[in-house]
Amino acid sequence: MPAEQSHKLWLHAFRKRAWFLNRLSDGWMSGLLAWSLVFSVLQPGICEDRITYRSANGEETRVRVGSLSQYIDGEIQFQVREGGLLKIPSARVVQLEFESGEAWKKGLEFWHDGNWDEAFDLLVKAYRDEERDWAKYEIQSVILRCAYALEKYEIACDVFLQMMEDDPGTRHFHWIPLSWQRGDDDPTLIRQAERWMQSSNSLEQLLGASWLLTTAKQSQAIDVLKGVVESGKQPFADLARTQSWRPRVPRADRDRVNLWRQAIAEMPIELRSGPNWLIAQAASRLESHDLAAINYLKVAVDENAHEALRAEALLGAARQLQDEHPRESAETLKELKNRFSQSNAWQLGQQLGK
Repeated sequence: MPAEQSHKLWLHAFRKRAWFLNRLSDGWMSGLLAWSLVFSVLQPGICEDRITYRSANGEETRVRVGSLSQYIDGEIQFQVREGGLLKIPSARVVQLEFESGEAWKKGLEFWHDGNWDEAFDLLVKAYRDEERDWAKYEIQSVILRCAYALEKYEIACDVFLQMMEDDPGTRHFHWIPLSWQRGDDDPTLIRQAERWMQSSNSLEQLLGASWLLTTAKQSQAIDVLKGVVESGKQPFADLARTQSWRPRVPRADRDRVNLWRQAIAEMPIELRSGPNWLIAQAASRLESHDLAAINYLKVAVDENAHEALRAEALLGAARQLQDEHPRESAETLKELKNRFSQSNAWQLGQQLGK
């Protein structure tokens, strides 16, 4: 469907105050995201392991209950309760739920509730207490997300690099901790990013250039990103290309934004949240407030986006709605508070709501 036609459909629903009501059952946004599935390792309190995975042709999703017996070299071996051993590539896994210790249970509860500070220490303890390698790996993926949400970017990058070393084909690649919103002036992170940028490893180059793109090292970072793009190594090349758009967002015109949209459409769905954030920022200067809000909401409802980015997207949508749709703006801010009360976006949102 052409982007313009898609926007008109979204806008029609917006003006009718439908707001995706076909998906909602309790509040304007509570059902929209299937928020309880934001995790890829999830709900505490289950007694057996539960795996949700895509079929080989990708046309259906299946669920099995039993016990995960092995997770190595990108393959998960799962002993099904009814009998039989299921062997599937980890990339086909949609969700993995498992029991661990009390720290894991409480850490997940805090994480679900948006209490990132409380969650972080418990998740680290859960990682240390856990003995199963595959479970430690899954716990790492949540530690990574929590660290990113708390702006512990160096920790997030280190955890991600370790996960990639352990499983180069990880199903958690979309949690790569790139900078999409703004840079960071932490001198430790900057020094580490400089070292990464000088590496011969495409992933490290991408991470380093991303975090240096809004610093005095911008020109070098752009050159490194260009090199990663030219290497053709995927998915690094796609992300390097979209990262290179960041300095051009403030002056991008409609033609440029449309070209970016076309490029994003060719990327894997799970890697589009950051690039779509750039589209939302650029288009907010070029399109109506309604369409601009929709661009931000596309990021807010993307379960592959980091929580901090989703929070910023909710704030962006609320700003666009404030003048012409104050009620929807207030509802969006309420959702921001309920889900991401520890985010910088909510700190700014409190001022917007006054």
